[in-house]
Amino acid sequence: MLRTITAGVDGSPESLAAARWAAREAGRRCMRLLLLHAVPGRPGGKTVATPTDPAPRTAGRHWAPDALKEALTGKYPDLPVAVREVVGRPVPWLLEAAEQSEMLVLGARGSGAAALLPGSVARAAARRSPVPVVLLHAGERESDEHQPDANGNPSTMTPSREVVLGVDVTRPDDRVMEFAFDAAARRAAPLHVVHGPAGRPAAEPGGGPGEEPGDGDGGPYRALDEVLAPWAERFPQTDVITETVVGGPGSHLAETASDACLLVIGRRGHGPPFGTGSVSRTVLRRTGVPVAIVPHG
Repeated sequence: MLRTITAGVDGSPESLAAARWAAREAGRRCMRLLLLHAVPGRPGGKTVATPTDPAPRTAGRHWAPDALKEALTGKYPDLPVAVREVVGRPVPWLLEAAEQSEMLVLGARGSGAAALLPGSVARAAARRSPVPVVLLHAGERESDEHQPDANGNPSTMTPSREVVLGVDVTRPDDRVMEFAFDAAARRAAPLHVVHGPAGRPAAEPGGGPGEEPGDGDGGPYRALDEVLAPWAERFPQTDVITETVVGGPGSHLAETASDACLLVIGRRGHGPPFGTGSVSRTVLRRTGVPVAIVPHG
């Protein structure tokens, strides 16, 4: 059975952008795309079902994903696309789908931090998902993944923009590292690794203390090289750019990622990735590029 990437869709511009990005990613990975549409139930409301789709759903719904499926299969004829419509709150259904998926792809509402508002689907799913969650804003286009052409115009035929990774050398995690290196390799893109020393890691709030630049033994520079060495050996075709920053790593990550095709950050356990003042919240407020939040131990 093909492995699956699940995109949560509801007809909003953000979710449509997420579905298109998920389709491209599924194609890169030779996976199946599942479009999951959760219809809120209404107490006492009538539901409808069909022989081919026996799951009951609210009657009179305003949007269905069938046209989206047709559009995606028309553009990517070799991509297996499935649709699942369910009734109820979307987060439990998304988390159930995540158990059988390699990745969740969701639209981030509004601009910047709107996806982080209490109770939002994106926040809840990203906090609890057992698999990476990629958040996208409305308006994301395939050409955004690529460098402009020689005339400065958007293009889908030019080389990929870089992938940016925020890493904490005091607590590196293989799952985050592998996701970022693999994403860069699949795009033939450079990987730009950003690390914030002095206890302010670029991947996760709450890290242990690091070393200041200028330490006699090489400090964070040597530590970063040691963390990256096995991955650079595993992905020899990937060009790796390293940057150790001083100050708020979230701001540096957002600035670095402004010209990237993807930003990868980590989320430890089931802790909130969007805590007040956290690196993740800063990044998602300040960047419009897709952000992959990768859970780890």
